[in-house]
Amino acid sequence: MLRQYRSFRNGLGSQAKAVTASSAGGRIFSIPVLCLLAASLFPTCIASWASSGKAPGAGAIGSFPPPVFPSSAARPATLPSPSPSGTPLSWAQQAARNETILLTPANRLPLQFQQTKVNDKGYVTKDVIVSRQGNVTRLIQSNGKPITAAQNAAEISRLQQELADPSKSLWHRSKDDKLRSEILHLVVLMPQAMLFSYTPGQPQPNNASGPQIVLDFRPNPSFHPTTMVTNALLGLEGRVWIDARTHYLTRIQGHILQPVDMGFGLVARIYPGGTLELEQTDLGDDHWVFSHMEYHLTMRLFLLKNSAQNATITSWDFHPLSAMPSYQDGIRNLLATHVPVR
Repeated sequence: MLRQYRSFRNGLGSQAKAVTASSAGGRIFSIPVLCLLAASLFPTCIASWASSGKAPGAGAIGSFPPPVFPSSAARPATLPSPSPSGTPLSWAQQAARNETILLTPANRLPLQFQQTKVNDKGYVTKDVIVSRQGNVTRLIQSNGKPITAAQNAAEISRLQQELADPSKSLWHRSKDDKLRSEILHLVVLMPQAMLFSYTPGQPQPNNASGPQIVLDFRPNPSFHPTTMVTNALLGLEGRVWIDARTHYLTRIQGHILQPVDMGFGLVARIYPGGTLELEQTDLGDDHWVFSHMEYHLTMRLFLLKNSAQNATITSWDFHPLSAMPSYQDGIRNLLATHVPVR
Protein backbone atom coordinates (compact mmCIF):
# COMPACT_ATOMS: atom_id res chain seq x y z
CA MET A 1 0.00 0.00 0.00
CA LEU A 2 1.39 3.37 -0.95
CA ARG A 3 2.12 5.76 1.82
CA GLN A 4 0.27 9.07 1.75
CA TYR A 5 2.36 12.14 1.48
CA ARG A 6 1.88 15.82 1.05
CA SER A 7 3.75 18.12 -1.25
CA PHE A 8 2.91 21.04 -3.40
CA ARG A 9 2.82 22.44 -6.88
CA ASN A 10 1.84 20.94 -10.18
CA GLY A 11 1.01 22.57 -13.33
CA LEU A 12 2.25 20.22 -15.90
CA GLY A 13 -0.75 17.99 -15.56
CA SER A 14 -3.04 21.00 -15.81
CA GLN A 15 -0.79 23.96 -16.63
CA ALA A 16 1.87 22.88 -19.07
CA LYS A 17 -0.47 20.45 -20.79
CA ALA A 18 -2.41 23.48 -22.00
CA VAL A 19 -0.02 24.11 -24.86
CA THR A 20 -2.32 26.28 -26.93
CA ALA A 21 -4.68 29.12 -26.17
CA SER A 22 -7.59 26.99 -27.39
CA SER A 23 -6.98 24.27 -24.78
CA ALA A 24 -9.93 23.84 -22.45
CA GLY A 25 -9.16 25.86 -19.35
CA GLY A 26 -5.63 26.47 -20.68
CA ARG A 27 -3.61 29.62 -21.17
CA ILE A 28 -1.07 30.50 -23.79
CA PHE A 29 1.52 31.30 -21.11
CA SER A 30 1.84 27.54 -20.57
CA ILE A 31 4.09 27.41 -23.64
CA PRO A 32 7.03 29.27 -22.04
CA VAL A 33 6.31 27.63 -18.69
CA LEU A 34 6.55 24.25 -20.43
CA CYS A 35 9.93 25.18 -21.84
CA LEU A 36 11.26 26.13 -18.42
CA LEU A 37 9.89 23.01 -16.80
CA ALA A 38 11.39 20.71 -19.37
CA ALA A 39 14.65 22.64 -19.32
CA SER A 40 14.93 21.73 -15.66
CA LEU A 41 14.65 18.01 -16.44
CA PHE A 42 11.10 18.26 -15.16
CA PRO A 43 9.29 14.92 -14.88
CA THR A 44 5.56 14.92 -15.62
CA CYS A 45 3.19 13.05 -13.36
CA ILE A 46 3.34 10.28 -15.95
CA ALA A 47 5.60 7.96 -13.94
CA SER A 48 7.37 4.67 -14.41
CA TRP A 49 5.65 1.84 -12.59
CA ALA A 50 4.30 -1.60 -13.35
CA SER A 51 1.50 -1.25 -10.86
CA SER A 52 -0.06 -4.24 -9.14
CA GLY A 53 -1.99 -2.30 -6.53
CA LYS A 54 -5.71 -2.57 -5.99
CA ALA A 55 -7.82 0.11 -7.62
CA PRO A 56 -9.76 2.29 -5.23
CA GLY A 57 -13.44 1.67 -5.66
CA ALA A 58 -16.01 4.32 -6.39
CA GLY A 59 -17.09 5.73 -3.09
CA ALA A 60 -17.20 8.83 -0.96
CA ILE A 61 -14.15 11.04 -1.09
CA GLY A 62 -14.67 11.95 2.54
CA SER A 63 -13.26 14.97 4.37
CA PHE A 64 -10.72 17.30 2.80
CA PRO A 65 -7.99 18.40 5.17
CA PRO A 66 -6.11 21.28 3.56
CA PRO A 67 -2.72 20.19 2.19
CA VAL A 68 0.44 21.31 3.90
CA PHE A 69 2.44 23.62 1.66
CA PRO A 70 6.07 23.10 2.68
CA SER A 71 8.52 25.96 2.73
CA SER A 72 11.64 25.07 0.80
CA ALA A 73 13.61 27.64 2.76
CA ALA A 74 12.94 25.80 6.02
CA ARG A 75 14.46 22.45 5.08
CA PRO A 76 17.50 21.60 7.21
CA ALA A 77 20.35 19.39 6.14
CA THR A 78 19.05 16.11 7.53
CA LEU A 79 21.43 13.83 5.64
CA PRO A 80 25.16 14.12 5.03
CA SER A 81 26.27 15.08 1.53
CA PRO A 82 28.03 12.09 -0.06
CA SER A 83 31.35 12.30 -1.83
CA PRO A 84 30.27 11.74 -5.44
CA SER A 85 32.11 9.59 -7.92
CA GLY A 86 32.23 10.56 -11.55
CA THR A 87 31.84 14.01 -13.06
CA PRO A 88 28.95 16.44 -12.58
CA LEU A 89 28.08 15.91 -16.23
CA SER A 90 27.87 12.14 -15.76
CA TRP A 91 25.29 12.62 -12.97
CA ALA A 92 23.28 14.98 -15.17
CA GLN A 93 23.41 12.55 -18.08
CA GLN A 94 22.18 9.63 -15.97
CA ALA A 95 19.40 11.74 -14.46
CA ALA A 96 18.35 12.79 -17.96
CA ARG A 97 18.28 9.15 -19.11
CA ASN A 98 16.07 8.26 -16.14
CA GLU A 99 13.68 11.11 -16.92
CA THR A 100 13.34 9.94 -20.53
CA ILE A 101 12.30 6.54 -19.16
CA LEU A 102 9.63 8.17 -16.99
CA LEU A 103 8.33 10.07 -20.00
CA THR A 104 8.03 7.01 -22.24
CA PRO A 105 4.32 6.25 -22.96
CA ALA A 106 4.79 2.57 -22.11
CA ASN A 107 5.80 3.59 -18.58
CA ARG A 108 2.74 5.69 -17.86
CA LEU A 109 1.49 5.01 -14.35
CA PRO A 110 -2.17 4.04 -13.70
CA LEU A 111 -2.81 6.32 -10.77
CA GLN A 112 -5.45 8.28 -8.89
CA PHE A 113 -4.55 11.21 -6.64
CA GLN A 114 -5.62 14.63 -5.43
CA GLN A 115 -4.13 17.87 -6.60
CA THR A 116 -4.37 21.41 -5.21
CA LYS A 117 -3.49 24.55 -7.11
CA VAL A 118 -3.03 27.91 -5.40
CA ASN A 119 -2.75 31.18 -7.28
CA ASP A 120 -3.89 34.79 -6.97
CA LYS A 121 -7.51 33.69 -7.45
CA GLY A 122 -7.51 31.32 -4.47
CA TYR A 123 -7.06 27.58 -4.48
CA VAL A 124 -8.91 24.57 -5.80
CA THR A 125 -8.57 20.84 -5.21
CA LYS A 126 -9.29 18.22 -7.85
CA ASP A 127 -9.56 14.46 -7.98
CA VAL A 128 -7.28 13.24 -10.79
CA ILE A 129 -7.13 9.95 -12.69
CA VAL A 130 -4.30 9.23 -15.12
CA SER A 131 -5.72 7.60 -18.26
CA ARG A 132 -4.30 6.37 -21.55
CA GLN A 133 -5.38 9.64 -23.18
CA GLY A 134 -4.28 12.00 -20.42
CA ASN A 135 -5.42 13.17 -17.02
CA VAL A 136 -9.13 13.27 -16.15
CA THR A 137 -10.10 15.69 -13.37
CA ARG A 138 -13.08 16.61 -11.23
CA LEU A 139 -13.32 19.65 -8.96
CA ILE A 140 -13.95 18.61 -5.34
CA GLN A 141 -12.99 21.65 -3.26
CA SER A 142 -12.75 25.42 -3.59
CA ASN A 143 -10.72 27.56 -1.17
CA GLY A 144 -10.58 24.78 1.38
CA LYS A 145 -14.33 24.14 1.45
CA PRO A 146 -16.60 21.60 -0.28
CA ILE A 147 -17.89 22.88 -3.60
CA THR A 148 -21.44 24.18 -3.94
CA ALA A 149 -24.28 22.15 -5.43
CA ALA A 150 -24.18 24.40 -8.50
CA GLN A 151 -20.45 23.81 -8.97
CA ASN A 152 -20.94 20.06 -8.59
CA ALA A 153 -23.75 20.07 -11.17
CA ALA A 154 -21.52 21.98 -13.60
CA GLU A 155 -18.70 19.45 -13.13
CA ILE A 156 -21.06 16.52 -13.70
CA SER A 157 -22.43 18.17 -16.85
CA ARG A 158 -18.92 18.83 -18.18
CA LEU A 159 -17.81 15.24 -17.59
CA GLN A 160 -20.97 13.83 -19.15
CA GLN A 161 -20.43 15.95 -22.26
CA GLU A 162 -16.86 14.69 -22.56
CA LEU A 163 -18.08 11.12 -22.10
CA ALA A 164 -20.63 11.56 -24.88
CA ASP A 165 -18.05 12.91 -27.34
CA PRO A 166 -15.29 10.34 -28.07
CA SER A 167 -13.36 12.91 -30.11
CA LYS A 168 -12.42 14.68 -26.89
CA SER A 169 -10.30 11.72 -25.75
CA LEU A 170 -8.42 11.82 -29.06
CA TRP A 171 -7.83 15.54 -28.56
CA HIS A 172 -6.45 14.94 -25.07
CA ARG A 173 -4.15 12.19 -26.35
CA SER A 174 -2.88 14.45 -29.12
CA LYS A 175 -2.10 17.16 -26.55
CA ASP A 176 -0.27 14.74 -24.29
CA ASP A 177 1.73 13.22 -27.14
CA LYS A 178 2.83 16.66 -28.34
CA LEU A 179 3.80 17.74 -24.84
CA ARG A 180 5.72 14.54 -24.15
CA SER A 181 7.62 14.84 -27.42
CA GLU A 182 8.67 18.42 -26.65
CA ILE A 183 9.78 17.57 -23.13
CA LEU A 184 11.74 14.52 -24.25
CA HIS A 185 13.58 16.66 -26.77
CA LEU A 186 14.55 19.21 -24.13
CA VAL A 187 15.51 16.57 -21.57
CA VAL A 188 17.87 14.95 -24.08
CA LEU A 189 19.45 18.34 -24.82
CA MET A 190 19.83 19.41 -21.19
CA PRO A 191 23.29 17.86 -20.56
CA GLN A 192 24.55 19.57 -23.72
CA ALA A 193 22.87 22.91 -23.05
CA MET A 194 24.12 23.36 -19.49
CA LEU A 195 27.41 23.39 -17.58
CA PHE A 196 27.22 21.45 -14.28
CA SER A 197 29.32 21.70 -11.13
CA TYR A 198 29.24 19.99 -7.74
CA THR A 199 27.76 22.05 -4.88
CA PRO A 200 28.64 20.25 -1.61
CA GLY A 201 27.19 21.03 1.80
CA GLN A 202 23.68 21.88 0.60
CA PRO A 203 20.48 21.18 2.61
CA GLN A 204 19.01 17.77 1.94
CA PRO A 205 15.23 17.36 1.47
CA ASN A 206 13.44 16.22 4.62
CA ASN A 207 11.62 13.44 2.75
CA ALA A 208 14.78 12.11 1.07
CA SER A 209 15.26 8.37 1.43
CA GLY A 210 19.02 8.73 1.12
CA PRO A 211 21.84 11.19 0.39
CA GLN A 212 21.43 13.60 -2.52
CA ILE A 213 24.03 14.76 -5.01
CA VAL A 214 23.63 18.53 -5.51
CA LEU A 215 24.68 20.20 -8.76
CA ASP A 216 24.53 23.79 -9.94
CA PHE A 217 23.82 24.40 -13.61
CA ARG A 218 24.13 27.37 -15.94
CA PRO A 219 23.83 27.85 -19.71
CA ASN A 220 26.63 26.46 -21.83
CA PRO A 221 27.88 29.29 -24.08
CA SER A 222 28.82 26.67 -26.69
CA PHE A 223 25.22 25.48 -27.01
CA HIS A 224 23.28 26.94 -29.94
CA PRO A 225 19.52 26.28 -29.92
CA THR A 226 17.85 25.51 -33.22
CA THR A 227 14.17 26.00 -32.35
CA MET A 228 11.96 28.46 -30.46
CA VAL A 229 11.40 25.89 -27.72
CA THR A 230 15.08 25.04 -27.18
CA ASN A 231 15.90 28.75 -27.02
CA ALA A 232 14.41 28.69 -23.50
CA LEU A 233 17.46 26.74 -22.33
CA LEU A 234 19.61 29.86 -22.69
CA GLY A 235 17.85 31.77 -19.93
CA LEU A 236 17.83 29.34 -17.01
CA GLU A 237 20.29 28.63 -14.21
CA GLY A 238 19.79 26.85 -10.93
CA ARG A 239 20.40 23.87 -8.67
CA VAL A 240 19.40 20.22 -8.92
CA TRP A 241 19.23 17.45 -6.32
CA ILE A 242 19.80 13.88 -7.57
CA ASP A 243 19.24 10.76 -5.46
CA ALA A 244 22.70 9.23 -4.96
CA ARG A 245 21.44 5.63 -5.05
CA THR A 246 19.00 5.71 -7.98
CA HIS A 247 20.27 8.71 -9.99
CA TYR A 248 16.72 10.07 -10.16
CA LEU A 249 16.01 13.77 -9.97
CA THR A 250 14.35 14.72 -6.67
CA ARG A 251 14.33 18.51 -6.72
CA ILE A 252 15.06 21.51 -8.97
CA GLN A 253 15.38 25.20 -8.21
CA GLY A 254 15.57 27.40 -11.30
CA HIS A 255 16.14 31.12 -11.80
CA ILE A 256 15.60 33.20 -14.94
CA LEU A 257 18.90 35.03 -15.39
CA GLN A 258 18.25 36.77 -18.71
CA PRO A 259 15.25 37.48 -20.95
CA VAL A 260 13.87 34.44 -22.76
CA ASP A 261 12.23 35.29 -26.08
CA MET A 262 9.83 33.03 -27.97
CA GLY A 263 9.62 33.87 -31.67
CA PHE A 264 11.95 36.89 -31.32
CA GLY A 265 9.74 38.14 -28.48
CA LEU A 266 6.64 38.28 -30.68
CA VAL A 267 5.07 35.17 -29.14
CA ALA A 268 6.29 35.68 -25.59
CA ARG A 269 9.05 37.12 -23.46
CA ILE A 270 9.94 35.85 -19.97
CA TYR A 271 11.73 38.46 -17.89
CA PRO A 272 14.75 37.92 -15.61
CA GLY A 273 14.18 37.34 -11.92
CA GLY A 274 11.54 34.63 -12.19
CA THR A 275 11.87 31.49 -10.09
CA LEU A 276 10.77 27.90 -10.47
CA GLU A 277 10.85 24.99 -8.02
CA LEU A 278 9.96 21.38 -8.80
CA GLU A 279 10.03 18.11 -6.90
CA GLN A 280 9.34 14.46 -7.52
CA THR A 281 8.91 11.77 -4.90
CA ASP A 282 9.55 8.04 -4.66
CA LEU A 283 6.30 6.25 -3.77
CA GLY A 284 8.29 3.15 -2.89
CA ASP A 285 10.41 0.63 -4.78
CA ASP A 286 11.84 3.40 -6.97
CA HIS A 287 8.44 4.41 -8.37
CA TRP A 288 8.84 8.15 -8.92
CA VAL A 289 6.06 10.67 -9.45
CA PHE A 290 5.85 14.42 -9.75
CA SER A 291 4.68 15.96 -6.48
CA HIS A 292 5.43 19.67 -6.29
CA MET A 293 5.73 22.80 -8.38
CA GLU A 294 5.93 26.51 -7.64
CA TYR A 295 6.67 29.29 -10.09
CA HIS A 296 6.80 33.08 -10.01
CA LEU A 297 7.27 34.52 -13.48
CA THR A 298 6.75 37.82 -15.25
CA MET A 299 6.07 37.58 -18.96
CA ARG A 300 4.63 39.36 -21.95
CA LEU A 301 2.47 37.55 -24.49
CA PHE A 302 2.02 38.61 -28.11
CA LEU A 303 3.43 42.11 -27.42
CA LEU A 304 0.62 42.78 -24.93
CA LYS A 305 1.04 44.03 -21.37
CA ASN A 306 3.29 42.29 -18.88
CA SER A 307 1.65 39.66 -16.71
CA ALA A 308 2.75 38.15 -13.40
CA GLN A 309 2.18 34.38 -13.19
CA ASN A 310 2.35 32.82 -9.73
CA ALA A 311 1.18 29.37 -8.74
CA THR A 312 1.87 26.57 -6.31
CA ILE A 313 0.59 23.08 -7.05
CA THR A 314 0.61 19.98 -4.87
CA SER A 315 -0.21 16.37 -5.68
CA TRP A 316 -0.80 13.92 -2.84
CA ASP A 317 -2.85 10.91 -1.66
CA PHE A 318 -1.59 8.71 -4.50
CA HIS A 319 -3.28 5.35 -5.14
CA PRO A 320 -2.34 2.82 -7.84
CA LEU A 321 -5.01 1.54 -10.21
CA SER A 322 -5.11 -2.11 -11.20
CA ALA A 323 -4.90 -1.21 -14.90
CA MET A 324 -4.56 1.87 -17.05
CA PRO A 325 -8.10 3.13 -17.75
CA SER A 326 -9.31 4.72 -20.94
CA TYR A 327 -10.26 8.38 -20.81
CA GLN A 328 -13.95 7.37 -20.80
CA ASP A 329 -13.46 4.88 -17.96
CA GLY A 330 -11.66 7.55 -15.99
CA ILE A 331 -14.66 9.84 -16.42
CA ARG A 332 -17.05 7.08 -15.32
CA ASN A 333 -14.95 6.47 -12.22
CA LEU A 334 -15.06 10.17 -11.28
CA LEU A 335 -18.80 10.40 -11.95
CA ALA A 336 -19.38 7.40 -9.67
CA THR A 337 -17.54 9.07 -6.80
CA HIS A 338 -19.63 10.92 -4.24
CA VAL A 339 -18.42 14.49 -3.76
CA PRO A 340 -19.62 16.33 -0.62
CA VAL A 341 -21.25 19.70 -1.34
CA ARG A 342 -22.23 22.64 0.81
